[in-house]
Amino acid sequence: MLGISYNCTDITSVYHAWGLLEQKAGNARLAADIFRRGIALGIRGNREVEHGVSFLLHSLGMLELDHHRLEEALRVFKTGVELYPNNSLLLLGTILRSDGFVV
Repeated sequence: MLGISYNCTDITSVYHAWGLLEQKAGNARLAADIFRRGIALGIRGNREVEHGVSFLLHSLGMLELDHHRLEEALRVFKTGVELYPNNSLLLLGTILRSDGFVV
């Protein structure tokens, strides 16, 4: 991906857009991997990525939900809330139960 190889200043957006493109192309596993790579950069303290990690976590959680991997989705959302306790989208994801119904 050209944006990543050029180390652009808003690398989070590049990872996010790239993951979404792969998801729309039907490559869910690749999209999840791309989201996870962007998240890992932010968690390691890459300041260019840190502010966008919540978007990547939300997209990854929703991708897992869309593919009926509820336990993984819940794990992703809970991780997101640990990092961003006031993020409403991540908080909503944590109200899932293992049977897929909202409590």
